[in-house]
Amino acid sequence: MTQTTFILLAVACSCFFLWRTVWQGRVDPLSLAFASTCIYFAPGFYGSVHVGGYSAPIDPIAYVAMAIVVTSLTVVAAAADKVALGPPLDADFGRMIAPALLLAAIASMAVSLVTIGSGYVCADKVEMLKHIDLWYYYAAYAVPFSFVAALACRQWAIVFACSVLLVLDLAIGFRASTAITFLGAATLYGQGALKGWRRAATFAAVVLVIGVGLLLVKQAAYTIKYAMASQCYLEVPESTAPETGDLRAPDPTAPRISQVSAQEQLFHFGGQLRRPDVYVAAVTQSEPFVTQSILNETVRQDFRTNDGYLVRQLLSGVPGGATIFGMHLGDVPTFTSMFQAELFPDVDFDMASNPWAQAYAAGGLAMVLVFALGYSMSVAGLSLAFWKTSGPCRGCIATLAAWLAFYFHRNDLLIQIGIMKQTAYILAVACFVTWSIYRLRRKRKLDHV
Repeated sequence: MTQTTFILLAVACSCFFLWRTVWQGRVDPLSLAFASTCIYFAPGFYGSVHVGGYSAPIDPIAYVAMAIVVTSLTVVAAAADKVALGPPLDADFGRMIAPALLLAAIASMAVSLVTIGSGYVCADKVEMLKHIDLWYYYAAYAVPFSFVAALACRQWAIVFACSVLLVLDLAIGFRASTAITFLGAATLYGQGALKGWRRAATFAAVVLVIGVGLLLVKQAAYTIKYAMASQCYLEVPESTAPETGDLRAPDPTAPRISQVSAQEQLFHFGGQLRRPDVYVAAVTQSEPFVTQSILNETVRQDFRTNDGYLVRQLLSGVPGGATIFGMHLGDVPTFTSMFQAELFPDVDFDMASNPWAQAYAAGGLAMVLVFALGYSMSVAGLSLAFWKTSGPCRGCIATLAAWLAFYFHRNDLLIQIGIMKQTAYILAVACFVTWSIYRLRRKRKLDHV
């Protein structure tokens, strides 16, 4: 009965957002937030969750938590639509944002390549992540902004350059930047894409193809990197590898750990693509089912944490918070560090997180409501900023909102705050620099008149 009630509620809220999109012409971060909520709550429609050897029906209280989130988002969206904004603002320096961000991304990636080097082609992503530095993340956060801003200005050379960087990012096994780029662009152009059934059908088909592609790219990236594994220090046994700092240099005389050739790996991957059950498993074992397993097991086992650490996580979002409040971010606990060993001791990979489980563990359904309202109002604020801007600035707001609207459902609060801080800083610095250059150029022109 609980599952049926949740499905009916989701259908009713979907009708509101459909009406909002088709008849009101509103495709914005709130639309993206609702779509992502439906995706991450998809196990609620399925009725059960799976991760590793764990499988269980969804607990009724977990359905209540999901219903709170869906309802809060719908109510806040309805309220935000009533706000009168006036005509959008146009930033004269907007066309300079994309080139500035692209240069920053290239410079950051160059530094990262020098420090990490061949570690990027390691087939073992978990080990590779241990060596990823901040310069990689600066580049990964800057490229989506640059791509969508350039798309808004039709700066095709920059769009192409960003596309190359995104393809390289996919090749080493990361999908987040490409997904955010796509979501930012879809949000920016979604309103025009849904004018007419033919355009809407094309838009839906493109979304489906890209979505399936992002599901499959993880295995494809592993296959590509497997063929390059001879360059990977992780493929060299420790006893035979000469040490060079943190990374073990490849020794050509050392035996290969794996006995499967790159050609056999490619044939195996091609054979997997022809099996329908692979696509079914890609859905039922995808990230939404993993994250909702966390919520389900938190509720089922009544797993509890104190709520004091949430204050420290929130304070980390204050600019200069580490200095002001005397915090060391490495000492701030995460929900992930608390639940996995307790709830999923047999899962042998690092799981993502679930903010709704984090909220429930800290304060029950009341805290879930607090998190849901905070999430919904934050996205609503970005939606208002989206409608108040235009051109490349609107594209940048759409991209910034995508990090929050879509990825919030799978992150610990501390991690999400860190992502939003870094992306907001990158965007703010880019806007300030380009605005300053624009003002300086304009002043010089006026001085020569």
